[in-house]
Amino acid sequence: MFWIDYTLPRSSRYMLFLDMPFRYSWRHLLAYFTSRIIHKKTGLEYLTANERTAHFIIAFFEVLPVLGMAVAIIDRMIFAKNLSPVATYSEEHKKLARFMIKNLVPVYAKIYGKEFHTPYFLPRFDAEMKALANQLEVSYKEMALANCIFDRLALFGSAKNSQETICSLKYDGKKKKLYYAFSSDHAAGRSHKCYKLVSSGYQGTLEHNIAVPMSLLAPFMRLFVHEHFVSIGLLGLVGCYGGINSHGLFIAASSIVVASKEGMPNQLLYRQILEEATSVKEAKCMLDKSHPSSSMKLILADAAEKICYDLNR
Repeated sequence: MFWIDYTLPRSSRYMLFLDMPFRYSWRHLLAYFTSRIIHKKTGLEYLTANERTAHFIIAFFEVLPVLGMAVAIIDRMIFAKNLSPVATYSEEHKKLARFMIKNLVPVYAKIYGKEFHTPYFLPRFDAEMKALANQLEVSYKEMALANCIFDRLALFGSAKNSQETICSLKYDGKKKKLYYAFSSDHAAGRSHKCYKLVSSGYQGTLEHNIAVPMSLLAPFMRLFVHEHFVSIGLLGLVGCYGGINSHGLFIAASSIVVASKEGMPNQLLYRQILEEATSVKEAKCMLDKSHPSSSMKLILADAAEKICYDLNR
């Protein structure tokens, strides 16, 4: 049944009729208030007035267990937003990225620390950060902090019940397609968007979810299209959390719960692998020589093999 949320502990799943509606209810309230704040700060209509009203009404009725299941179906029909991939930053993307860096990054920084280590930025990434900071009209320090802080979110946390999925990624090697859903789209059974790949690596199917404590980052998740690879990341960040390159190398990453240390931000390392590696063997060699800021688990796959790589920081 599509409304089952498998991030719940087993004991809670036995009480789905009571537990599930309340979990979806607060998600709708968060979407409602986040949209209002974004509109107030940037002038962008992330949700229309009618959609905000629908979110509020759905949140109210979803706390009633019997209606919750019917409302989940309505939720699927109304809020399956078609977020287009990012090739270049549009004015809307710039405003959203600026909002995230100036308003949300400080929230996470107060919780997880403010340190960042520029000596570990590759020169090309450092130059891209400076150029992007100039476009977004934010300081380089703010940009650097944003590109480091999210390695600390236990990709992002230890308590599963405190996390919300902001991205679901599915790779189908046989069909040469990458399916993706942002926010909690898949949680209500919504269909994934599809990106057609020119080349294919691993011939099987791989799935990857990204979860964070608090789902405030959900509106800023996008599929980024580069010349030789596509990746999943956040607006305003130079790095990524997964993707596939033109050689058919697929990567999906998840940080482990440890304090972030001095080193190369993990999401920049993931992007470096997509840019430079042509196979799992080359990617593994790069990882063996790397100095990342956090421990991580990776799924790496190409046409020849698939491995799970565990790097302890």
